[in-house]
Amino acid sequence: MNVFSIIYFVLVACFIYIVTYKASLLYTFLYIKDPKKPEFPSCFSIFLIISVKNESQRLENVLNSTQTDGFLRSNSQVIVVDDHSTNEESERMRKICSEYDNVRYLLSNVQAGKKHAIRYAISSFPNDFYAFTDADCILGNHWYKRMSCAFEKGDFILGYAPFMKRKGWLNSLQRYECMWIAFQYFSYAKRGIPYMAVGRNMGASAQSLKSAVPRMKGDHLISGDDDMLVQALLNDTRFSYLLDHSSFAYSEAEDTYGKYLRQKRRQITTSWHYKLLHKILLGGISSTLILFYILNLLFAFYYPVVSLLFIGIMSIFNLLIFWLPSQKLKELDLRWKVIYIEVVYVFHLIILAGFSFFSKNNKWK
Repeated sequence: MNVFSIIYFVLVACFIYIVTYKASLLYTFLYIKDPKKPEFPSCFSIFLIISVKNESQRLENVLNSTQTDGFLRSNSQVIVVDDHSTNEESERMRKICSEYDNVRYLLSNVQAGKKHAIRYAISSFPNDFYAFTDADCILGNHWYKRMSCAFEKGDFILGYAPFMKRKGWLNSLQRYECMWIAFQYFSYAKRGIPYMAVGRNMGASAQSLKSAVPRMKGDHLISGDDDMLVQALLNDTRFSYLLDHSSFAYSEAEDTYGKYLRQKRRQITTSWHYKLLHKILLGGISSTLILFYILNLLFAFYYPVVSLLFIGIMSIFNLLIFWLPSQKLKELDLRWKVIYIEVVYVFHLIILAGFSFFSKNNKWK
């Protein structure tokens, strides 16, 4: 058996693994049901926590998006917890918060980062139900109603936080990665092996927080408190899902690739603290994708027809796999772009791995 026979065998194995993995995700994803919005939804009092640091220019937009009839009638509140911004920024945010009857401004008692600020807000404002988002997000028109309905069926709520659609390949790449990650964490949770949540759009009952927070790991990490919280949840925790576009939390994507790399670098440090099963599954699919496209690139120099055949079949398969998820997650333009954007995504993973290895970061903001 010569070297190209071995490469061909490995290439076929990678193809089969990728196809099987994505098909199993789709099978599970199709069984996820978004809580139906009843005619008269329960009006749970939800405390929405927003951790901020020098965010006065963004804060007003997210606060305006919370001021819906359902949110106001339910005695829900927004807790803006300040992780020791500059004096000028703190004063501005305090003034903005004072303009809303249901918004409370809270200065974190210790300058110990975002995680501590959120925990301090929870301890300072006891409630049965909490939700979380960031200052740069805009909540959907029916976010409160959907979140309230989700709490009827679950203790922990997984939401979707897409990037706003803009022109350019970088925006498409970030939105594709966001959709791909959501495709995985929704499906994993549905299978009973949850591994992460998005802190820009998630909810948790006080009971689930009480059991999970003391068991959380990774206090030294820059980010990833949402992932570590999910990792610490008890096995019998009931999950509910927000998949209606009116419940999404939208934010702007990074405008340069350098900023995006730094953002992703902070996030991937958390994955080293996942459970072994999640490391194997998530690391396995990323490594297999990289190997598949690298081997195809090598094959293209000697057997271009074979290489094009593999890439063509994979592109058609991606089109079929992502057709329904992109429709459900309202990423309609990406359903066609998946034909080629996965190639860009794989090279992005390679660059990200090198960038993360040779650089460090010590700030959450």
